[in-house]
This record gives sequence, structure tokens and C-alpha cells, in this order.
Amino acid sequence: MSDTATMTEAEYHAHPALSYSVGKLLLRSPQHYLHRLANREETTEFDIGHVIHGLALGIGADVVEIPHDSYRTKEARALRDAAYAEGKVPIKTADLQPARDAAEAVLAHPTARGWLEREGPVEQSLFAEDPATGVAIRGKIDKLATVRDRLVPVDLKSLADARPAKVFASVRDYDYDLQAAMYRHLIAVGLGGNPGPGVLIAVEKQPPYGVACYQLAHEDFIASGDLKLRTILARAAALRDDPDAWRGYPLGTHVLTPPAYYLTDLEERLNP
Repeated sequence: MSDTATMTEAEYHAHPALSYSVGKLLLRSPQHYLHRLANREETTEFDIGHVIHGLALGIGADVVEIPHDSYRTKEARALRDAAYAEGKVPIKTADLQPARDAAEAVLAHPTARGWLEREGPVEQSLFAEDPATGVAIRGKIDKLATVRDRLVPVDLKSLADARPAKVFASVRDYDYDLQAAMYRHLIAVGLGGNPGPGVLIAVEKQPPYGVACYQLAHEDFIASGDLKLRTILARAAALRDDPDAWRGYPLGTHVLTPPAYYLTDLEERLNP
């Protein structure tokens, strides 16, 4: 394992080890995973979140202010693309103040600030080799907080809605349980530490920038994250060992099975 706290953003993202952000595509298919590896996506959808991270954590990629209201003009797109090429985060002038306000909301929240001020590094890059598969893995933890004898990975998420049901939907849809499992594995295997359940600091991207903190400590989240992690590690190892294997969705014609609630929901909608 190597602990590379001084690694730049560009160096970290160029590293070939399996990460949560790309590795989660293995839950879909090896084909989607390989496509992302060959075609790294730069999208403005996540830029505000990256800026909020940097401002709240006091570290991160360099930010480039783009003096335009949109990316519709050729000049604006050129400035944006130049920032991406340099490993920096572009943000339109109109979006910069909201990002600042969201970061200030995080720091003004007693619980969120308490997590960020605990002993431990921020933006901690960790690397390790999974003992079971030999697959190299990596992760960058927003805050690696020390809580008594445990190391707790804390992740700052900028979301549309920080209420519990909406955060649950984000955990489900974006595989945040997998991310927490990856961090726990890196702490245990890479650092030889005693990992605690991951913490999410959720901040809303629109005024009044509500903030809430959640710990993915429920046994179902632990189990689902571990299952997803074992799955992507096994698929990465299979892809490494048999590169000529079928990479797309499973072959064959399958019976499409509706969820258990499908018929009940239909009956309720047709007979209000």
C-alpha cells in the first residue's frame, strides 16, 4: 500500500488501480467499465460539487472561474476545456457564489463541521491490493476522521435534497454504499486500521443550502456495500484473467420479471 497525500488530482485519476467512481460500472457490465476507462468523461454536472468540496475542505483541484453565464459560446467552451485539460475545475461566474454559500453552510453546521475538524487528514489518497483477487484498488477519502480507535471515512455530497428519503435514493442510485465499503476495505487492508461505517455530509445545492449528516451504519447498507465490492473485484479479476471473455450484458434471452409491487400498484392506479 502507498499513502500518497501529495499526489495531484491528475496523477490520482490517471492511476490504473480500480476506484469506486469507475469500478461501479462493473455492476452494469465490463463493457461499460472499459468504455469509461478509454473515454474519461468531463462533465459540468459535478463541477459545482468539486468546488464546494474544495472550499469546505480547504483543499482540492484548482478552480478556474469562467466569466460567462453559460457554455453556449465558443469562447466559454474553449476556456472550460482548457481548464479540464490542465486538471482544473471550471466554474461559471454565476455558479461560484452559490458554491461558496453551500460550503459556508457546511462549515456553519455544527455536526458537519465537527466531523471535518476531527483529527485526521483530508483528501486522503489510499492504495492497496485486494488479498482475495490481487486487484489493485484506490480511493480518495474527503476526511479520514479518527474516532477513538476507529478510522471513519467521511464524504461530502452535494445533493438536490438532503432529507433522509432523498439521501437513501442517492445511496441506492449512485452506489454510495459501495463507495463506503471500498473505503473501509482500503483502511483495513491498506492501513491496517479499524474502519468505522462511512459518514455522508449532505449539502443541498440550492438556497437555503440545507445540511444533514448520515452514517451508513445500518447492517443492510454494510451488507449491500460489501456485496457490491466483492462483485466488482471478482469481475475486475475475471476481466484481467480472461480479456477475451464476453463483456456486455449476459447472453441469451431472459424472462423479464416485474417487481413484486407491480400488479398491486397497477390495481391501485386503475381502481382509485
